[in-house]
Amino acid sequence: MTKLIRPQPTYRIEDVPVYGTLEVSSSSQDRLTVPQAFEFARKHDGRLQTIGEALAVRVAFYNDDKETKSGIDGSADYQRTSTISLKLKNNGSFTVDAPYVCAFVDLEDNKHGRALLHEGYDANCKGNNLLKSVKDGFICDLIAQAKDTGRVASALAERPLKLATAQKGGKSAYGQHPNVIAVFGNTELTELNAHYLSERGYKEGFFLDYTTPELEDELKGKEDNVIVRSVGLGGDNYGNVGSVGAVVVFNYYGRARGVVHVGAQKISSGRKGSKAFK
Repeated sequence: MTKLIRPQPTYRIEDVPVYGTLEVSSSSQDRLTVPQAFEFARKHDGRLQTIGEALAVRVAFYNDDKETKSGIDGSADYQRTSTISLKLKNNGSFTVDAPYVCAFVDLEDNKHGRALLHEGYDANCKGNNLLKSVKDGFICDLIAQAKDTGRVASALAERPLKLATAQKGGKSAYGQHPNVIAVFGNTELTELNAHYLSERGYKEGFFLDYTTPELEDELKGKEDNVIVRSVGLGGDNYGNVGSVGAVVVFNYYGRARGVVHVGAQKISSGRKGSKAFK
């Protein structure tokens, strides 16, 4: 039985789909930019949540609150995550049959990662995209990581992408779509979100990313570059809890949460927990 245990200032969630065990900080009280969100997580002895972890925490709080009425600690608000998206022209090395692709990775809190997010923040504050050469060593590593984890999809035909959340046999149009799978990393998380949204009365989930015509225009004459954007998990406070945005600028504001521990093992505790996932 999955349990959400509330020994504040951290929360422990056991038997989490995909992750096993998550120990996370309380949510930031303020809305933060991406650099601020990374710093918040660091100050709480963790790293910034990925989009998949943010979703898992959201669902755990939602289900626990239905039984305990103990609150959801800002988990349904718009979430800043460490997940980023790289938009680039397909050079033929991708398994995706499309002229432009979007690749997703979870940015680590290290020297190269921090430098990239600060570059993105500075560029976005000036009203510009962050453009990086496809030959940049760190960018090459990120693209390779996205390929290895299967987190690459074609650019959208139109924006936003609207997909039904209703499930039949545990599957939905939302949860089985390749672009949604690419951003979350697997169908277990996409279907988890589909179930959550459907239970909350959202018949459709929305995914926002660049379209092929937009990338053709943005990268015209710059085909040897990638556009780097942040990825955010929509929230009730902006009226878009059913959306995932892969076109988010680094200076946009949202809630942050630090992840202190991830592991397959259970963490023993004498505290009474409550069911967090179904």
